[in-house]
Parts: sequence; structure tokens; C-alpha cells
Amino acid sequence: MQLAQTSREYVRVSLTATGDNGNPVTATGPRLAFLAGNDNPGEDDWHDAETDDDGHARVLVGPDAIELDTGNYWVWITCTAGAEQPVERAGRLRIY
Repeated sequence: MQLAQTSREYVRVSLTATGDNGNPVTATGPRLAFLAGNDNPGEDDWHDAETDDDGHARVLVGPDAIELDTGNYWVWITCTAGAEQPVERAGRLRIY
């Protein structure tokens, strides 16, 4: 995804979880992080996300929201899915 630094838009990440049996697991409390480097997110890097009607976690990025400098970022997602709390890279975000 690419965003102009002056634009305010939702960054959306697919939020799906399945159990060992292949059945869907309800995922709650999604959070997203945006990191320029290769490190894993720390607790202070996370931003609470909301879940939209299409099953995506989303946060607003841009002025008067999560403000990022120009550059390339890894987008990370975490949530609670049953007994698990996965932390995964969800893709790249370019701010220009």
C-alpha cells in the first residue's frame, strides 16, 4: 500500500484465524504496528485497531491520526485468537 504523507486513510489488514481443526476462531483486540526496521514490535509500538464489516483490522494513518514520516514500513498485526496471541508481518506500507 502507498499513501501520501498528507493523506489520512485507513490501513486495513485481513483478520482471519482458524483453529487446528480448520474452523474459524474469533479474533479480538486487533492492534497494528508500523516499523521502518526489521525488529519485532515492542509494546509501545502497537496501535489499537477496529474491525470493519469485512473482517479487516484497520487504523487511520495520516494527519491528526497515526502520523508517519516518509519512508517504507513493515505493517504488523496482533490479536487474541483463542489461547493464542500471534504477532505477524502483514505487508509493507510506503509513505511518500
